[in-house]
Amino acid sequence: MTPIQSWAEAETAPTRKDNPINRTLTLFIFYPNATIAANKCKGIRAALCNDVYGAKMSREHNNANIMTLSYKENTDDLKEMITIFLNTPFSNEERHARRVNKISEMEQ
Repeated sequence: MTPIQSWAEAETAPTRKDNPINRTLTLFIFYPNATIAANKCKGIRAALCNDVYGAKMSREHNNANIMTLSYKENTDDLKEMITIFLNTPFSNEERHARRVNKISEMEQ
């Protein structure tokens, strides 16, 4: 996985060939609003994760493809949060898939 260098790259990050798992991590210092901005890009489902549970649910229930973190997070949990985010599959339960599809329809 290569880091995103610009907002232009953020728009295509989930489908880049050098990002085969279709997930990206970003770290924002004092810029939690960057999560909101990232979600303005087509195909992006960025989630601001504050703990391990949030990292898991963002993937499992919302199929988030970008996890954003604040520098204030407990660094002891960061490794576990990242591992869980990268390894948790989307559940594909009907109610979760319906939610993600509604979000995708808004992008059209």
